[in-house]
Amino acid sequence: MNELFYPTIDLFIYDLRSPLNASADEITQNYQAFLTRLPSGLDFKNTEIETEYLELTTPTRIKLKPVDLRLEGYYYPVLLNDTYGLQIDCSVNNLTEPQSIDSFSSIATEIAKAAASKALTIGRTWTVSGWLTAAHPDPERIAIDCYQALFTTKETPEIRGKGTFLDAQIFEVWGSPSVASDRVLIILFPDRSTLEKAAEFYTDWIGLFCYSHKISWAYHQSRALKESLIYHYKKVEDNASKIQNSQNINVKLVDLQVLFNDVKKILNAYTSDLLNLSFQKQIININLVNYRNRLEQIKTKAVQSNDLEFLDRFGDLAEKKYLAQIDKDTENMQLGLKLLETNISALRSQIEIEKSERDLNFQNLVTLIGAGTAISTLFDYDGKKCKAVFSVSKEPEVPHICNNFWFGSVVMPIGTILLLGGVMLSLKCLWVEIKGRKIRPKD
Repeated sequence: MNELFYPTIDLFIYDLRSPLNASADEITQNYQAFLTRLPSGLDFKNTEIETEYLELTTPTRIKLKPVDLRLEGYYYPVLLNDTYGLQIDCSVNNLTEPQSIDSFSSIATEIAKAAASKALTIGRTWTVSGWLTAAHPDPERIAIDCYQALFTTKETPEIRGKGTFLDAQIFEVWGSPSVASDRVLIILFPDRSTLEKAAEFYTDWIGLFCYSHKISWAYHQSRALKESLIYHYKKVEDNASKIQNSQNINVKLVDLQVLFNDVKKILNAYTSDLLNLSFQKQIININLVNYRNRLEQIKTKAVQSNDLEFLDRFGDLAEKKYLAQIDKDTENMQLGLKLLETNISALRSQIEIEKSERDLNFQNLVTLIGAGTAISTLFDYDGKKCKAVFSVSKEPEVPHICNNFWFGSVVMPIGTILLLGGVMLSLKCLWVEIKGRKIRPKD
């Protein structure tokens, strides 16, 4: 059975204090949620001012009280600009005897109790460490055993990166942790003195891991935003198709207006998501600079032999993949926005034309009914309309001309129809001209 001296787990957890556009109430809720990770009754600093690095409690390290009395540890909460950071350290309280690697399982159980709240987590990094026994076993094999004990699994993880730090062997191990945003680093020191020297780097690791998790989190947010933008685009296209085919499917005019209003709301959501996508790029840019600067500080501080190239590769990944992908997505989605705006302008004209045509059809119907009514008077055999026109008193004397069948029953009605028809035609032409001016698209 492989063994290590002083097996230790440090879990670094990062929670957003003030997300994008967070209200004062939301910031307070995030603060209260972060407090649930810590023991009660602490002297806790809750500043409203963002600062690069602030230790949040007095004393700065709060003693961990594990159920397993063989263990010891502490909490170390800090504020890193807009993000809460928390280091939870737990180890076997024995510096003289080697311990079974299986002890990492018990340590992980204690840390899991301390880190029960997960509501705000944007990322977690596990560092598993200890110093090797004199037997000098295969460090990579031990790293795999440590991972399997940590997550209580028989799965053989993938060694994604390895190097040296203070003459220690350091491995980045990937597998299937319970939280997708988890990272695992396993550091195997050659002796006790090197392990103790490494404790001076905890504040550097807190910053480095924070920057890397914010980069990964922002990229993950950008993927969700891209899916949302695609959904909005398709929704606009669906509604546009319904409007364009409104005559074929007999859509009511009021329903057309509802569809058009939905399109405008979706366009607003599309624009908001597009701006948020650009914001995620800025988050990655800022944290990438901070990540690279902090990594250089670690290398400079570690005067002993070190090879942290695998950590450099993460910065290259962020620059060459994450940023490049967001740039491409932003370019495509901005083009999509222009197309949607053009489409909406066309739909607005479509609806106005549709409304105009339906009004025109209604006017034609009114004209037809009026004509039919007038025609029904054509055969006025008794000359009643003529007599009514020429009546001038309560007891009028009917003009003799109305007794003439052709004048009273034919000429007089037809003349009246032609006169009224001319008036109605003039009014109709005026109506069409007015409507035509209203529906002309405005720039």
